[in-house]
Amino acid sequence: MKIILNSNSVKYETDKALLIKLPNSELSFWHPKKFCNTTGKGGYQLNVWVSDDKWQIKAQRTSKKTRSVLETWTGTVEEAVDKFNLKVAGKVAVNERLIPKTEVLDELLDK
Repeated sequence: MKIILNSNSVKYETDKALLIKLPNSELSFWHPKKFCNTTGKGGYQLNVWVSDDKWQIKAQRTSKKTRSVLETWTGTVEEAVDKFNLKVAGKVAVNERLIPKTEVLDELLDK
């Protein structure tokens, strides 16, 4: 699954990883650089590649002065997509509330 973010969401970069800020929150998480790439004119789009079910995201909010952890959030990739309204490519998200419930009459079934 590919999560699409703005490249401005990168707070810090090392040789092996990126510190990525989650949109609409102060939480951020580390992600390996080999699973990230930038695209678009000027590299404005950051693509973060993750496995569908196996990856856990542990996001933290730290104090700027003392570097102590103020808040922690841990969840699956699916939970992060829902909670932080992340844009996803490569997988179609289906909202069950939008699918009408239908029933098939027994008379219409081939027996």
